[in-house]
Amino acid sequence: MVNGFIFKKEYIKWATPFFDHYNLNTAPITRTFAIELTVKMTLSIISTWLTQPLPTPPEEFRQTFLHLTKTPLTKLVQS
Repeated sequence: MVNGFIFKKEYIKWATPFFDHYNLNTAPITRTFAIELTVKMTLSIISTWLTQPLPTPPEEFRQTFLHLTKTPLTKLVQS
């Protein structure tokens, strides 16, 4: 799990600049929480994809990945 922590830590560094304009006055969660949640969700999608018995080729999974990142979880569950 140590490697997973280091891996996540690197992605948190990468994602942080994308939250430079995060508005704490209107946001329901802290900036740090939003960054960690984004990184964990992204890594979870990738991990789940790669651990499938026959993962979809990257070129095809690209659209699924974008759909998963843009769709609210409640809509995915209701589908």
